[in-house]
Amino acid sequence: MNHEDDTRPSVDSFKSADAEEIPQNIAIQSRLTYALPTPRHHSPASSLNTNEWPQSPTSPGSGARTPASRRSRPLTVTRSSTRNSFSSNASGGLAIRPKILTGAGARESATSSMTFKPPMFRQHFVTTLVEGDPDKSEWAKETRDRWRLIQAFPWIGFVLAAAVAGFLAWYGWQSVPTNTYSLVLEDDFSNGLDTSIWNHEVQLSGFGNGGFDMTTTSENNSFVKDGMLHIVPTLTSDIYGDAAISNGYTLNLTGNGCTSDIDSDCAVISNSSTGVVLPPIQSARLNTKGKYSIKYGKVEVVAKIPSGNWMWPAIWMMPSDDVYGAWPRSGEIDIMEAKGNTPGKDVAGRDYVTSSLHWGPSSDYDAYLKTTAVVQQLHGDFSGGFNTYGLEWTPDYLFVYVNSRLRQGLSLRFNKESFYNRGEFPKYDWKNSTLLDDPWSDSTSNAAPFDQDFYLILNVAVGGTNGYFSDNMKNKPWGDSTTTARRDFWAAKDEWYPTWPAVEDRGMVVKSVKMYQLTESQKVYLY
Repeated sequence: MNHEDDTRPSVDSFKSADAEEIPQNIAIQSRLTYALPTPRHHSPASSLNTNEWPQSPTSPGSGARTPASRRSRPLTVTRSSTRNSFSSNASGGLAIRPKILTGAGARESATSSMTFKPPMFRQHFVTTLVEGDPDKSEWAKETRDRWRLIQAFPWIGFVLAAAVAGFLAWYGWQSVPTNTYSLVLEDDFSNGLDTSIWNHEVQLSGFGNGGFDMTTTSENNSFVKDGMLHIVPTLTSDIYGDAAISNGYTLNLTGNGCTSDIDSDCAVISNSSTGVVLPPIQSARLNTKGKYSIKYGKVEVVAKIPSGNWMWPAIWMMPSDDVYGAWPRSGEIDIMEAKGNTPGKDVAGRDYVTSSLHWGPSSDYDAYLKTTAVVQQLHGDFSGGFNTYGLEWTPDYLFVYVNSRLRQGLSLRFNKESFYNRGEFPKYDWKNSTLLDDPWSDSTSNAAPFDQDFYLILNVAVGGTNGYFSDNMKNKPWGDSTTTARRDFWAAKDEWYPTWPAVEDRGMVVKSVKMYQLTESQKVYLY
């Protein structure tokens, strides 16, 4: 490299005492460059085997100038005791001393080789404002105490929240009225299916829901095994064959004890041209009508719901006499309804159970959405084991629960207003502009139509066109508004039937049923 153009000042420019005056107490620092190797890391003194850095072959003593691109270390040119003069060495040159570094990086010797010890880490600053050990001072102690208190805040909040939750649970339990009941019915099925308690309903029209099942008295569909009642849906084709389902077969239940007075509920002819098919599923529906009923009281059914797409298990009640007229004027109490479908992210399956009341001046004005609630199983689903589905019903309130009175679904007070006012019905029927009447106007109870005797029903339906399985459900193979819903469902058998368990593990299993009549009610006065 050519050094002739190097414009940095040379040491010779400072030799003469006539040199430009330098203010007192100012040290002239010249960045004379030494080709000294610069270590990448500061190393502890103990790791060095010498106090000197190796002399570079291009040091000033060698007469060669150092390229400006090399690393350099600052040197201090010191003034002598004579004003405006500099001391010289034996050769008449300027005495240039390395800048003295204090601490661990101090220069150890002033040899002609201009050697330096690499700087070491300095000691941490220790305050002298606090006498004695700072960690044992009163200020430090107070700081630690405050920090411990701050750290304790989340735990204090957790304990308080748990205490409040426990109190609310206890208060909720205590606030539920304690009534007196007398046992009306208890059946644990230890004696089989007792026909003095249970009736079979036999129909094939879908019971107003447009269901795809026909109900039978067959032991394939309802039986007692291991002391428990099983209600099991099966394929109609297992009895009549696949061809009969779609075309050319007449099924007439009149001679088999059809329980409906309507012809279409008892007979059907399959016809491929019109899209009419036999009900593709057979199941069972049992009730206590004419044998056991209650007007106010309590019901508890211990059951396990089925798994399988489009199954519809239900535990519910209907009025023994239609005191206020045809459905839904006389009401309906749904203690538990569920879908057997696999739980999904967007659509509720068997991880939800629903409880509802149906009521209204006509079927077009069923106001059940105002009195519907759900209970969700957060871990697993309700088909994984037995649960107690209960109803408590008095002249003042009605609520439905799962396993405990504290785990309520539907909860309703009757003391506020009549059901007609609760429904906020229009003045005129939208179909024919006729005046809508209040079917419960003659009742003196705000509980009407739920102020009459109701009997119990257990069943497992399959599918339907009443909207319970909404059209936006994933993989639903039929549309509710079509006239060929049954046929479309049957055509998709290869999609839904694999989700059904084997017959021996299929269906709703009922362990026990209890019905109680209210004998003495604790009057409830609430807001």
